[in-house]
Amino acid sequence: MKFKPLTFNKIIYPFSPSWMWNIKVNTQLLELKKKFPPTSIIRNNFSEIIEEKYLHHIKIFTNASKSSNGAGFVFVENNKTLMFKSPSETSIFSAESQAIKKAILHAATLMSEEILIIIDSLSALLDLENPYLKNEIIQAFQEILLLIRKKIEFLWVPLHTGIISNELANRAANETIESSSLVKINKITFQDALIKINSLTISH
Repeated sequence: MKFKPLTFNKIIYPFSPSWMWNIKVNTQLLELKKKFPPTSIIRNNFSEIIEEKYLHHIKIFTNASKSSNGAGFVFVENNKTLMFKSPSETSIFSAESQAIKKAILHAATLMSEEILIIIDSLSALLDLENPYLKNEIIQAFQEILLLIRKKIEFLWVPLHTGIISNELANRAANETIESSSLVKINKITFQDALIKINSLTISH
């Protein structure tokens, strides 16, 4: 079996000092989720948060999927769904991170100055706030956030709670794995590459 994917460029030090970090991450729904409420209550709270804080923001939902057949990720904005396929060596964390990066790049092209990116991967979302993270995908879009002149904020939502656009993004992400006609991102992170190399070493 050949191991072909390239790795992303590694960033060692943050371009901007940590005191300039002002990435806005909203995890209000996390405390509610810990109480195991009915999904209808989560949806109602989500709607209230949107109305109170993000009514005029453009909303972009991201999602990713991983199985033994491969990995893929998507973002959904209004009626537009963009789907991407990743190498099978890609971890679910890396796929989620790539989805966020693509959403940020898309947000930079929009006319609106206020954009909300809605994510159901809590680990990827929380890592956004760490300026010294070693994951090169997240480091790359942290720099993009600091350089573009837009108000981009992030909101965490729990998966499978009936939030329509998030469910659409989840289904689309699952479809990416089986599709053979999507744009393929033929790169993986150093961490994913190391895991693959170790598995190949052990198997031989």
